[in-house]
Amino acid sequence: AAPGTSDTLTINATSPDTNGPTATVEDVSEVVVGQVRLTKTVAHDADCDGVEDSVGSYMPNLTTEIPPGDCAVWQIVAENQGDAPARNVVIHDEVTAFTTYADNTLSYSLANGTAASIADDGTSANAAAVTGDAVTFYVGSGADSSNGLGGELLPGQFATVRFSTKID
Repeated sequence: AAPGTSDTLTINATSPDTNGPTATVEDVSEVVVGQVRLTKTVAHDADCDGVEDSVGSYMPNLTTEIPPGDCAVWQIVAENQGDAPARNVVIHDEVTAFTTYADNTLSYSLANGTAASIADDGTSANAAAVTGDAVTFYVGSGADSSNGLGGELLPGQFATVRFSTKID
């Protein structure tokens, strides 16, 4: 469908009883040109090696506290949910209060259609920068961190970034 096109689905429910309730619901869907959705989650990393303690442990809010000296691994997934490429995609986050960025924990991966596993940190030097309490990732095809330019995410494509902070 073309960008801006909308479709309305109407559902009518009626009771077989003549005095029974009736209801009508409308669902409107619209095709958007470019929409990048960010999802941020966190996991516990007791030994501060940049890897969550258990697979599948990323949550929007942890249910337990992380003690001082341990680390939190932050994961941000950017998904292009639109029908056109998203250009100059940059993911920027701040190190939270009462924590310190844990060195050598930046990682980045790019996948088409499905979430990908995180690549080894050895390739992330050209895709990310840490300045003070700011962490910035230049993601997508054609990203150029040396010039401060993000790349392009195609429709359905995911960019996944991770970094760790040590609890003070």
